[in-house]
Amino acid sequence: MKKVFLPLLLVASIAVQAQKVSNKIGFQKGQKLEVTTQVASVATQEMMGQTMDVNVAATLNHSYDVEDVTGGNAVIEHKVKRLQLSFDGMGQSQKFDSENEADMKGDMGKAAEKSIKNKYTMTVAPDGKVVSVKADDNNPNTPGGGDDMMGQMLSQLSLGLDMPKAGDPTPFKILPAQEVAKGSTWTDSLTNGEKGFNKYTVTDVTANEVLLDLVGQSASVKKQEMQGMELTITMNTKNTGKVVLDKKTGIMKQRTTTSEGSGIVEVAGQSVPITNKITVTTTVSGI
Repeated sequence: MKKVFLPLLLVASIAVQAQKVSNKIGFQKGQKLEVTTQVASVATQEMMGQTMDVNVAATLNHSYDVEDVTGGNAVIEHKVKRLQLSFDGMGQSQKFDSENEADMKGDMGKAAEKSIKNKYTMTVAPDGKVVSVKADDNNPNTPGGGDDMMGQMLSQLSLGLDMPKAGDPTPFKILPAQEVAKGSTWTDSLTNGEKGFNKYTVTDVTANEVLLDLVGQSASVKKQEMQGMELTITMNTKNTGKVVLDKKTGIMKQRTTTSEGSGIVEVAGQSVPITNKITVTTTVSGI
């Protein structure tokens, strides 16, 4: 009996590993997805022989309600449910919670209000890319994000608060244009002012999940204002991470990425060395 049973197990194992995984995303009408993004960032600056750390932590909760699915295209409404921030550095320590009425009446609340009102409806194709976007009548944002300081900071934290535009991938889009199997690899180019790539490898395909590893690198030059001064930030970054997809729907369940970078901040005629480490964990529930 063992001589028959063991080969059958081997054949079953090989079949699972070799099976192709569709690159299409399967949304269902009435489906409600909640995306939680958690960010932990540590930036270290060196100036006049002194080292200074700036710690920022953030948690953002989005909701995505699938209003309709026609011909594979899904109409999805996006809303920001809650934003929490904490900042510790440069002799200051601050916390913010959008569910706290007193926080919303303060300076950080007024600055964050524009990002929190980022409500829109988008049509998403089966490949996970945005076909079209319609902002809510009360949405003060524009595609690509805002130029205000709070908007810039939230964008840099990779919280996904920028309103998308046609052709952009959604937070659920990971797989390439073709079907994949264990061992498959592909590379995505980075956007939003960064030049670089992330390379994905399918490390395993189980009965319910698709597991991926990612490595990548990027280079960026960004300008922003702080306390009336213009900063130019030049960074080189290396990325590593892991992704878990729901095999049945193709929707991402969890993604954790760690980015470690080094560069220069130019401000007021000075060049300040800087290093940072940012860990971003995005979790999707309601699949």
